Amino acid sequence: MLEEGVTLTESVESVDYKMIVKTSFIEPGFNVGVMRKSALINLIIDFVATDDPSTILATFTIDKSPGGTPFSYDYDSGIRVGEAYAKASKYFAKYLLKKNVF
Repeated sequence: MLEEGVTLTESVESVDYKMIVKTSFIEPGFNVGVMRKSALINLIIDFVATDDPSTILATFTIDKSPGGTPFSYDYDSGIRVGEAYAKASKYFAKYLLKKNVF
């Protein structure tokens, strides 16, 4: 549940629109102790009609969403990539709320 009272769910049967997220680029970055580079991802987000997924109603792109952890304790690339997805989703949700989509 987001602060503004919006609930996001993974799958609901009776909705008019769906959001399809595609990853177009992943850079896992690295952390070898003395040097590090954050992960980066690019996403393409399509909103489609549930009854006709070939009809794209809106498309958004998120480029170079960075991922890493505080204090650089992200030696596992999965953690860095996961944080890049988390940051992108938080950014996108804030954008949609700011534009009064919900």
